Amino acid sequence: MAADLSPIVIAGIRPRCGTNYLCDLINLHPDVSRPGPIYEDYFLAHADKLEAFADAVGRHWSNLTPPAPESATRDVLSALGVGLMGWLTALAGGGRVLTKTPVPGRLDLFFKTFPAAKLLIVVRDGRAVVESHMRSWPGDGRFGDDLFAGLAQAWADGADIIQSFRQCHPLTEYPYMLVRYEDLVSDPADMIGRILDFLALDRAVYSFTGAVDMPVRGSSTFGRAQGTPLHWTPVQKDPSFDPLKRWSHWTTQQHKTFNRIAGAQMKGFGYSLA
Repeated sequence: MAADLSPIVIAGIRPRCGTNYLCDLINLHPDVSRPGPIYEDYFLAHADKLEAFADAVGRHWSNLTPPAPESATRDVLSALGVGLMGWLTALAGGGRVLTKTPVPGRLDLFFKTFPAAKLLIVVRDGRAVVESHMRSWPGDGRFGDDLFAGLAQAWADGADIIQSFRQCHPLTEYPYMLVRYEDLVSDPADMIGRILDFLALDRAVYSFTGAVDMPVRGSSTFGRAQGTPLHWTPVQKDPSFDPLKRWSHWTTQQHKTFNRIAGAQMKGFGYSLA
């Protein structure tokens, strides 16, 4: 049987949701390569521009005699996606390319643009995402005067994009998998095994010990002195590492604010509210 060379794409609900962690885990497989130095491609974030280009070309083609079939416009969009993935594959040195984007962007265009790819969607408890972002970039001014509320709304918006995608893309017809960060952290060997099976990557050559013992990169707290910039230097885990309780110190008012903004979306992914 021929090896599966379909591109592997990871999309996250928001930055700080664990896309780097999942990417590092999969990258332990010897058949997978990253397209350095483009470690986050952000193709989905701007896929609407690709769609607009294909539509504009298609409008001209519709005036031809005889007119080009409507499928030609769809073919242009997928050809752009094939070209982009081919470029990343070349950067990765050939083989099975693994790429990521930490935001869902135009997730609805994913399989129209990248029909040959396999997609992993990462979600994480919105409270942990909000708290981790505030610790990582406390002065982030992109979310308005109230960083807490702005980040909660951004997480809820990402959740809505993912849930809308899931409603329109049944798992029986499209090759994607929803991955909860909490499941990866709680039992990495089990979850990575399921992911390898989904991606048709051989378990026998994967280092499950390496996955369990993998150092931490980019934590908002662990291995980082208070007040120092976020860094991506690997730090070996110890018993104090617990990324699942980032928000345990929140006040009652913070929980009320978060639940008002993102409570429905949290329940949609099976998370309990405080």
